[in-house]
Amino acid sequence: MDNAFSNMIKSFEKLKEESIGYLIKEIFLDVDCEINKVGSIEWLEGTVSVVENVRLTLEDYLPDYVYLKDANSDALKMQLQKSLAKSYITAILSKRTPLRSQSKREDFAHKCIEEARTIDETIEKLPTKIASNVGMESPFKVVPKLMDFLKLNDLSMLCLEIASFMKHYPDIKADHFVALLSLREDIKTGVRKKVAESMPGDTDFDKNIKTIFSEIIIN
Repeated sequence: MDNAFSNMIKSFEKLKEESIGYLIKEIFLDVDCEINKVGSIEWLEGTVSVVENVRLTLEDYLPDYVYLKDANSDALKMQLQKSLAKSYITAILSKRTPLRSQSKREDFAHKCIEEARTIDETIEKLPTKIASNVGMESPFKVVPKLMDFLKLNDLSMLCLEIASFMKHYPDIKADHFVALLSLREDIKTGVRKKVAESMPGDTDFDKNIKTIFSEIIIN
């Protein structure tokens, strides 16, 4: 009897996860093509509108989810944050837009930070319903920290910045840093060597900690 009940609970949990996955997939059918434009020259120059289209799409979907049970609503919200943050960061890291000046790098960084904040605030319109889930950090909070690498003026501080970042995100890989720093025209040559020299040793951090970077694959 206990095994039968346990199996039934597992079946319901699997059904919940699959249902949440379908709901998020439905949203991504509308927003994924928009987020893929992030980091492009057209996006940076403002000839395409990404964040406004994403915001309007989310505001169209989110009211439908207020009727979900508390646990299901919170699970959907957290998975949506994670999926959208993953997609947004992946879009940034997959571009090769040359940022030749400090002002261009700061413009790029500012745009990313503002868009990430707007998307995150839009998702937050779906209230967290279970007390233990309140205050959990959104994966979008990493975007400003990533942008600090583009805004960095003194490249002699790169090693220190990487080590400091990895204290909070120990699962980030050298490939992630290389993809990000390759946007900087001033260190594009030899960037992989610079990153390799700046990365702390594997024993310096707990590699069992998993953050958004464990799910971001750089091709």
